[in-house]
Amino acid sequence: MGSDANVTRMRLDGGVQHKEGQQFPSGKGMAGERLPRVHRVEPHGFTSHPVAGGIATILQARSNRDSVYAMGGANPALIPSLAQGGTAIYDHLGNVCLLYTSDAADEGLGV
Repeated sequence: MGSDANVTRMRLDGGVQHKEGQQFPSGKGMAGERLPRVHRVEPHGFTSHPVAGGIATILQARSNRDSVYAMGGANPALIPSLAQGGTAIYDHLGNVCLLYTSDAADEGLGV
């Protein structure tokens, strides 16, 4: 059975357009193709501004360049090392702002 969707990744270049509550980052596909405006899907109640060097998974609906959607976008060099089950909110420099462990939540920790 054939598929009408393509899934790949893109490296974000740090450019983000905001329009009517939606984000449109730019970057390059892993094959080098330029992606100047990709709709980034975000869940309700949460938002973040992706940083340069982040890698997003993109879905291109019906091979249509006007229907490209990005998910994720974390920069691998900035992701903090956590123990199993740990959760961290970190900033654009990789500094942990809030850390949840099985015991408690600690604020303002640097990694």
